[in-house]
Amino acid sequence: MKKYLFFTLLLITTCFCSCSEDGDKIQIKFSVPEIKLVPKQDTKISISGADLDNCYISVKNDFYADAYESNNYIKILAYHVGSTWLYVKCRGSIDSCKITISPTHEVFGNPIEDIGISIEGFKMKFPGLTYNKYGDNDSYTSASYPTKFGRCNETYYFKNNSLYVFESKIEYYQDIDINRDMDMYNAMLERYKYISSVDVTNGHVYFFENAEGIRIRLRKISEYSYEIMSL
Repeated sequence: MKKYLFFTLLLITTCFCSCSEDGDKIQIKFSVPEIKLVPKQDTKISISGADLDNCYISVKNDFYADAYESNNYIKILAYHVGSTWLYVKCRGSIDSCKITISPTHEVFGNPIEDIGISIEGFKMKFPGLTYNKYGDNDSYTSASYPTKFGRCNETYYFKNNSLYVFESKIEYYQDIDINRDMDMYNAMLERYKYISSVDVTNGHVYFFENAEGIRIRLRKISEYSYEIMSL
């Protein structure tokens, strides 16, 4: 009798707990599937299914953007060009939303900055290039394309089948009426974190850092051209 009573109470307790958990289940969902911004821009979005006061908000990589709760909305701040993911979690339910930040200064494209990537992996990201040997275990490949105000020439150097340096040379058209130094500098700020600068004969050399912590140098090499190189 005691044994029967024990299992009856256990069954009632289990059922009560299970029913309580089911009653707490929710389904949250973002109001938009993707957020598109430019650097320094911000926006607000909402979710359905829960009060944000009881939710956990996070961004996968805060180099590109950040987010926080503001009057039951999610406020997103864009920092640098690139993409990341926004997550909201609440009582076992989670939803994600892609954040894409596009440049306003279209000086150069999207160089591949994956230092350490193999040639095979690089070919998947940037197909159709020719690879040239300049040593027993060294090779390089180049790409050239027009930009809004000129042309960009990229070169990628590999050692022992691994990318170890990338370089971009940007050439502005001579007949455009813009402040090239400022345009180039602002383009770098949109993509990278400023670290420091030093004075040189023809201006400044600037140092930046990307999302992976790789140092990148910007220097002016002529009146109309600039060089970007990983260090």
